[in-house]
Amino acid sequence: MLASLAAAGLVLTAAAPASAHDSLVSSSPADGQTVATMPDSIVLTMNEAAVAVGTRVVVIGPDGEVQQGRPRLSKNTVEQALEPSAPAGRYTVTWRVTSADGHPVSGTFSFTASAAGESTSSGPASPTPSTTAASAPTTVSGQADPPAPGPTSGISTGESGQSGTSWAVWLVLAVLVLAGAGATAARLRRAQGNRGRG
Repeated sequence: MLASLAAAGLVLTAAAPASAHDSLVSSSPADGQTVATMPDSIVLTMNEAAVAVGTRVVVIGPDGEVQQGRPRLSKNTVEQALEPSAPAGRYTVTWRVTSADGHPVSGTFSFTASAAGESTSSGPASPTPSTTAASAPTTVSGQADPPAPGPTSGISTGESGQSGTSWAVWLVLAVLVLAGAGATAARLRRAQGNRGRG
């Protein structure tokens, strides 16, 4: 009787620490699952809360490891962030979680992503319409403004107009002078003729 009680006590003593060890209840994505797009993170749900020290999740895909930073623990879940632009393909998740009693547990599962993850980074911003309009030269009917006439063309036009006007004035003055001189000569001839008759 005493031997039986002692054996039962040893069994209970041996089972107590084992029950304190964490075990994986579920994962997202699940083992063997095919998802439409690459998820942003891997979530492991444990039966008990885990310890951050020693806990690690490694996710390997077509281009190598895609995990980012350290796992984040919240109650009985362990979440591992992934690269936003991870490519499509088959991924293997290897995890190790430290139980509350300090005993590590580990495991491996895989999933497939049909499409790459959606990147959160944006490309260079395109110029806004206001910026484009401000930088563009002022145009009329789709054509650039014609250049203003230079000082040389204005000066040459003025000189040609003044030259033509001055020649016309001098010509009129010459005609008047000649007409006056002819009239004066005619008067002188008439005066001389009158003197000779007298």
